[in-house]
Amino acid sequence: MKFKLKSDKNKEIFYRILALGMITILAFLFSLQCSSHIWKTSTSSTDSSVFTYVARVILNGGMPYRDVFDHKGPLIYLFDALGLLISEHFGIWLIELITILTGFMIMYKTARLKCSRLISLGILLLSCSVLFKYFQWGNLTEEFAIPFISAGIYIFTDYFLNGHITKLRLIVCGFSFAAVCLLRVNMIPVWIVMCIGVLVHSIWKHQAKDLIFFLAFFLLGFVILTLPIIVWLAVNNSFEMFIDNYIVFNQQYSSFDTAVAALAARGSVFMAFFNETVVLLAFALQVYQTVKSKNFFDILYVAYFLTNMIFLSLSGHLFWHYGMIIVPSLIYPFANFYSAYHNWKKSSSKVLSLIFLYVVVTLAMPSWLSGADSAFQDLAVKDTDQTDADALAIAELVLQNSSPDDQILVCGNWNIIYNICDRFACTKYAYQSPPITIDENIAEDYYREISQNLPKVIVYINDMPGNEEVMKLIKTNRYKKAGKNAAGNITVYVR
Repeated sequence: MKFKLKSDKNKEIFYRILALGMITILAFLFSLQCSSHIWKTSTSSTDSSVFTYVARVILNGGMPYRDVFDHKGPLIYLFDALGLLISEHFGIWLIELITILTGFMIMYKTARLKCSRLISLGILLLSCSVLFKYFQWGNLTEEFAIPFISAGIYIFTDYFLNGHITKLRLIVCGFSFAAVCLLRVNMIPVWIVMCIGVLVHSIWKHQAKDLIFFLAFFLLGFVILTLPIIVWLAVNNSFEMFIDNYIVFNQQYSSFDTAVAALAARGSVFMAFFNETVVLLAFALQVYQTVKSKNFFDILYVAYFLTNMIFLSLSGHLFWHYGMIIVPSLIYPFANFYSAYHNWKKSSSKVLSLIFLYVVVTLAMPSWLSGADSAFQDLAVKDTDQTDADALAIAELVLQNSSPDDQILVCGNWNIIYNICDRFACTKYAYQSPPITIDENIAEDYYREISQNLPKVIVYINDMPGNEEVMKLIKTNRYKKAGKNAAGNITVYVR
């Protein structure tokens, strides 16, 4: 028996719900790559542990930058704090799931500007397949930036292709720009390039008066998010330290001794991210379509694509999670090429569809199937804590030798210990690697703070920066050994 819908309107609603259901399934499946989720408990990554620790400080009445050092924007800590308020165990994962779902939906809508629902879902599968390489267990600034970057791309694309712009869209665009600025400022190329494009386009079309309208509502969206956070930081005496940590320190972090060293490091990172089949294919198709069409927006998009790659390489440090911000930029090139070729040779549409199916199956499906496989493996051991054995062993020693009110010190960059034990550091520098090797003033502050506020427990990790001063502290104050990990490179000292 065949199922028939009575009207075109009902068909439209049905297919929309079906697409939404498919996207939701994909988002849920991908969210199972997070370090912890509904059936997995595990150690979070290094950066993620820091963000969760700062969120705990906030919920305990402290402030980022003033009471705890880190050099990311404040929005990541607020996302984690919200997650911890929802649930200590799966709250952050729930925020991540909403983030992933929102990002996937907006990317799908971008593809729909050019393609059918089925092809748009295929483009989403293909573009997001590289996320499996870049994700690195999630809860990172790039992950939370994806829906905001996707929103910016969608709004600009619809404006340039269809002339569609509203007050609400301008507010959302400005709000999204603010959100990315408050996560990590070098993820904003879409706004840099596209706003220049809007300026040129408006002057070229003799629509300069529209710029005031655009700017007013864009700035309104920017202020709606930025102003409350700036006030929150300023009222709590954190704004000055925010500028110092987020702007000044990051400039130091990305600096090099010579121009040649900077070029070599940044060039290496650039090539590493470009050397990905799906990324190369998207860029090549966009360049081809741009040469063929000579369309202003296509030219602008090539400029955005390259600027985005340059910006993520500026630090000169190769961390794969930086690549997450590439993913939203891949949607339009695939959709643009498919649409152009389909309209050009409608007689060959079946052949094009088969070629596209082959590309999705060979390039995208292996990553998605591997992701599903890892999720099933996690399900098989869902009653087992998959946290790193060393972390569990050291955390047990800390818990045995301290009370919840005691402050501790973990050398290096291993904030997961604070989070597992529900303890706080005796210094604002809960992690010291690499901050004390980059800024001498931070090193001096750190040594002064730990000597003035002696920790109850010290987790001493071999070969970490600042260890000489910490060992002096241990010997001077007669700390005792409480135990070691199996490998013998981590020692717990108790006062």
